[in-house]
Amino acid sequence: MAAITNILVPVDLRVEASLVLEYARLLADQFGAKLHLITVVPMPVAIEGAEVDISWYGGHEEELLAEGRKAMDEFVAQKMAGVENVTGTVAIGDVADEILDYAKNNGCDLVVIGTHGRKGVARIFFGSVAESVVRRAHCPVFTLHPFE
Repeated sequence: MAAITNILVPVDLRVEASLVLEYARLLADQFGAKLHLITVVPMPVAIEGAEVDISWYGGHEEELLAEGRKAMDEFVAQKMAGVENVTGTVAIGDVADEILDYAKNNGCDLVVIGTHGRKGVARIFFGSVAESVVRRAHCPVFTLHPFE
């Protein structure tokens, strides 16, 4: 079995997902791995037949990143206090793509991700980031449904 030295944990800073963080910490402790937290500011997507003004985002990426970094720093300070070897990152773009790119570019050996477990119409409209990550990741992905 390959060594696990870097664990990526995608987090939504607006949603409490302490179970995901608990498992990630446990795994990091067991393997002596570094924890990488990432949050992604999603870019709006143009949907055929709908009017979506995405021009605002193009001129405000630095502002979005700065706010995201501030929120990530606060999140790490509050939720990861006492945890050694943890880093927080903010990206802008397609959520699944950014998670996968970060995992690959930073040598992550495992992704620990929460899933909302949406079904039906909600899944069609909102998609599944976790499912996309599982299907396309270059490394193992550990999924949890922490919202029950």
